[in-house]
Amino acid sequence: MHIRFAPVPPEFTLDLPFDTLVRKDARFTHLARLRARGVLDHVVQDSADLQQAHLVVGSHVGTPGRTAARHAMFEGWSLGALEYALGFDSTCVTRSSCDEPSTWSRGIAFLVHEGRVSRRLDLSDDADRFELDWSRGARGVSAHLHRLDPQGRLERLVLA
Repeated sequence: MHIRFAPVPPEFTLDLPFDTLVRKDARFTHLARLRARGVLDHVVQDSADLQQAHLVVGSHVGTPGRTAARHAMFEGWSLGALEYALGFDSTCVTRSSCDEPSTWSRGIAFLVHEGRVSRRLDLSDDADRFELDWSRGARGVSAHLHRLDPQGRLERLVLA
């Protein structure tokens, strides 16, 4: 297995052993299952965004999005399909003990309206963070946040 990790901006590139990647994102412990489900490319992209790094796992490439297209990623998907595609049903997912997103300096937020993803936001981006704060009061909109903890486990927070 070939894994390449390059922080953004890519001053240098590292070839990581698989166990090192698993320490960064524990979802990769289920690599065979993610491949069998056909969702590995989504997990690689999500992991790259969460780590703010370019990731290459085999032929699957993830590069942090900095364009308007990143907001439309997963738009229209059901919440169940999103959770399936990003491996949220694995054992490496924990509920956040914090209930306030202002303490999260990094991560991804999905705005969900009537059970469908309407927007994808990067919590390290000030404009996206403002949009999250602004949308929290909107009727029928919930925010689903996730980030990686220092042990590589996904931490989730749902705001109704």
